Amino acid sequence: MFRKLNSLLRRIDPDLLDVVGVEEDQAPPGVGQFSIFHSFWPIKRDDPSISVGTATDVVIPVDSKNGDILEAKAFVICFSFLGVNDLKCCRLVCRKWRSIVNPILKQASCVAIHGEIAGSLFKDGAVEKCIKYLKNSVSKFSLWTTLRLMNMKESQVKVLLASRDFQIAVKSILELQMIKCEISWTSLLKIMRQFINLQVFYDKKTIYTDSESSVVMSSLALWNSGSKPDGPIETNFVKKDILLEDLKCLKIFKPDSGKNTTDLIKILTVTTVDVEEIHLKLDPQQKLVSVKDAFEFERHINIMFILNAQSLRKLYIDMMDTDHIEYFNEFLKCFRDWATPSSPPLALEELVLKFKYIWLSRSFENILLPLIAKCGHLKVLGIGLISFKPESAHLLTSLSEAVPSECAYEFGICVSDHVSSSNSVTSSHSAECSFDARTLGSNLLKAPMFQKHMTDLLVGIFHDDVKEVCDLIPREIEGRGFRKTVDVCIFTNGPYRPNFTSFNIKQLAFLFSNVTNLEIIDGPYENYFEDLFKTTSSAFIDDEDIQMIIKCMQRLKKLIIFANMETLTDTGITGLPHSVCYRMRTTRIYRLEPNEIQGQRFQHLKHLKYLSLRGIGTSLTDVSAYWGFSHVKNLRTLIVSHFKKLTPEAREYLDEMYPQSHGCFVAIL
Repeated sequence: MFRKLNSLLRRIDPDLLDVVGVEEDQAPPGVGQFSIFHSFWPIKRDDPSISVGTATDVVIPVDSKNGDILEAKAFVICFSFLGVNDLKCCRLVCRKWRSIVNPILKQASCVAIHGEIAGSLFKDGAVEKCIKYLKNSVSKFSLWTTLRLMNMKESQVKVLLASRDFQIAVKSILELQMIKCEISWTSLLKIMRQFINLQVFYDKKTIYTDSESSVVMSSLALWNSGSKPDGPIETNFVKKDILLEDLKCLKIFKPDSGKNTTDLIKILTVTTVDVEEIHLKLDPQQKLVSVKDAFEFERHINIMFILNAQSLRKLYIDMMDTDHIEYFNEFLKCFRDWATPSSPPLALEELVLKFKYIWLSRSFENILLPLIAKCGHLKVLGIGLISFKPESAHLLTSLSEAVPSECAYEFGICVSDHVSSSNSVTSSHSAECSFDARTLGSNLLKAPMFQKHMTDLLVGIFHDDVKEVCDLIPREIEGRGFRKTVDVCIFTNGPYRPNFTSFNIKQLAFLFSNVTNLEIIDGPYENYFEDLFKTTSSAFIDDEDIQMIIKCMQRLKKLIIFANMETLTDTGITGLPHSVCYRMRTTRIYRLEPNEIQGQRFQHLKHLKYLSLRGIGTSLTDVSAYWGFSHVKNLRTLIVSHFKKLTPEAREYLDEMYPQSHGCFVAIL
């Protein structure tokens, strides 16, 4: 490790001294006892729910004797590339290294207490060990600022909250993450009282018991005039006692917009003040809710927005999991008080609205556009997925005009040949626009604004008039394609359009070379696991298509293909000539000879984590397993269907290559 650090330091500044003179230093008391809680939980840098500081955010301690700031900066840069376990080792080298590593370790790890591991409860064993640690430890939670509670039950939370040592220790916690816990509303209120310095509250699928919500709201009503126990919160109520006055960030990921979620919104509204950041992700379709509950949810979200209108800086709304077409227009009503001419300017700097369907309707024009115009300090704007309608295409231009000049805005687009009753167009109006719904995408996507700002593209094919994908999107454009597009999904309704012949993989690889998520689904989108009919589809994917994807889409992280791949052979998966694949099959020696050239295989996709191929034929053999699917560095999920010629030895080889103990999942169907 020291040699690697020395080499990195030399690259930064050749004049820096070698790392010598290692001084033994022990870890703070009690840290070694914390392994049961996964205390150094590594935070993934691509996780949008957790903010991770960079090396520039770390306060660099300066030695008062020599003031070698350059050396400290070099160490910070080197340490920022290390994992949590390596950072813990580096912290034991000397006091100077510990002073540099501790701030980085705080940002890269957190205390995580698991109430349930591997499906079996510890019967409060983890909680008891935590309390024992807090009694014997001097540092307690001071080494971390983030506490994560996972799968905690009400009985376990009660034991923690009753501990005097826990009440003292949590004063240093700035971020609380509650993931899949089951607690009462009373316990939630106690948490708010004990975590007095909390700045970030993160809730993911936590269930609160309904029986005590009125009790909590009654107690809150004693402090806050205008908030009724079982009724709605009034917009003009006065907050007398703020439980979480330092809370600046709310992150709520819930499975539905029912009463449980609404009550949580009500409690957070009356216990916080001047919130600066709100993340809200819901799946309204996962659980059916009544019209009354949906109305109450939207009403209290609107109240929360109104009360924090002048302090809110970042707002992220993610409803991508809902298939309800009109849900975006309904949700826009939460912003109606912000968009009025009499409302004051907003301080929003980042606004991201992610919905599966966004129709360019009257609500879009009357609420969203005025809302964006009031955000004079807007720096980031994200909207998607916008569905094209010929009579509303001009609103895209109005959107770009409403955005401040210094704002970086991105949007997702939904292109489809489907004309439903909600977006039907008369023939006379289509004639005025010079294109109809089926050619709208291929015309508008040629505009430069889409090359600069489009990040997501969803293409839906429903009618037999469309022969190939490039009937809906441009076959070629000026420049280097859509450089900012990272997510592309193409789906059809399968049996209902037999004349569809091509996915135009070659054109897609050129237009979207920077894509990280590619999904090609030849069948009903909501039921794409049924792939029996795909072998009869006329739009097949062959060896050349797979090789084009591997060669041109080097940044792929997720690749899903559910289509007719009857003609796909080992050559398409491995990139090797047919003669070489034949030699490997017959000799069962899966290595190249000196005069043979290596082709493009999935190993070249260095970022690939998820690979699913369904609808393949009977031509794939063990050559694809040993040479095509193997040694993909970051692959965690591999799903291949109809792999009938795979031998038990090759299947075992793939299981050993991607073991479940490392978090991998292999399914050969």
